[in-house]
Amino acid sequence: MKKFFLLIIILSAISSFGQMNNKLQKKEKLLSADSVVEKIQELKDSVVKSIYTIDSAAIKANENNINALLKVQKDREAKQKRNAIIRIAIGIGFLLILIIGWRRKAKKERG
Repeated sequence: MKKFFLLIIILSAISSFGQMNNKLQKKEKLLSADSVVEKIQELKDSVVKSIYTIDSAAIKANENNINALLKVQKDREAKQKRNAIIRIAIGIGFLLILIIGWRRKAKKERG
């Protein structure tokens, strides 16, 4: 009797593992169908397209950032140029005052 139950358990274990292989074969058949292959190709294409759109959006954002940076840099350079011109004008003004002062001093010493 024990041998009979042992035989039934062994056969049921073998048959249960054999059923799993049938399921795997069905899945392989489903994956080889043309419609599934087309769906997989469509998914790949959509992933590539989304990556391209993300890349193009990133490129546009980078261009905007670079343009903003160039604008800030041009504004800073214009401000520095204006400050330099103001300093030069002040220097020329002080030079004129110095020359006028020397001329007055020279007139006082003469006369």
